[in-house]
Amino acid sequence: MGLWAKAKNADSNYSVLSWGQVIFQYGFPSAWVAVVTFFATYRDWIWNEYGMLGALSVGLVAALIASLTFAVAAFAYRTMWPTPPAHAGTTAEVKQSEPAPSAPAVPKEQKYTVYEKEQRLKAIDQIYSYLTSEITETSNELHGLEGNIYSLIRNNAADVYLHTFSERSEPVIRGYYAQVTKFEFLNDVYNAAMYHEWNPLDLVGTTQRLRDHMRSLKDKDIGDRVEYFQNNRQMGEWQKAAINFRAWIDRKKDDVRQHRHKVENAGVHGE
Repeated sequence: MGLWAKAKNADSNYSVLSWGQVIFQYGFPSAWVAVVTFFATYRDWIWNEYGMLGALSVGLVAALIASLTFAVAAFAYRTMWPTPPAHAGTTAEVKQSEPAPSAPAVPKEQKYTVYEKEQRLKAIDQIYSYLTSEITETSNELHGLEGNIYSLIRNNAADVYLHTFSERSEPVIRGYYAQVTKFEFLNDVYNAAMYHEWNPLDLVGTTQRLRDHMRSLKDKDIGDRVEYFQNNRQMGEWQKAAINFRAWIDRKKDDVRQHRHKVENAGVHGE
């Protein structure tokens, strides 16, 4: 590649841009320093040796050198930091040119045959009936036990009542899951009735652990038993599980009711 081709090539070390950058960074400051230093040192000698005309000539040459250096440096500066093109639009103009986002897809309406609809409504009614009968009765029994637990502890009888509640509640809760599992082939009904982040069988587990803990302390001197269990970890876990159990019942009732409404209002297609 010839010297002129290298000078035009922006990526070349011999390009005008490369040399301009060097002059801008080093040559221009050095030239001005040299001129000022030269005149400060030899101004009297130049004037005495060559007179006014000689001093003016030397000054003119120095000015030309400095101007040339400045011109090349200015060219390099404009090349290194070019101004934005005239056709560049504003941010608002660019945004206007972007395509508008597409509208979200409308979910397809759920439709059932008459038989499928009746089948789902029947399943939902059975599940809801179990929630409002056996499950709700268990919740009421739990509520009564909670209200009397410290009185039972004072009479040293709480472990018996906890054992009785555990024996009654576990088959009821498992019965709910058995009821729902019968309709597993109806995916939408099964999911509405089954899914929840909390497992109600945790209530059975915490009840049994509290019962066992009380039995382990029956022959031990722990002072005031009521005060002891008011600050007891197993008691706290059982009380929290009782709260979660009632919340689970309310949530499942809502889920099942809402799904029934959805099925009732769904469209119907051919037999």
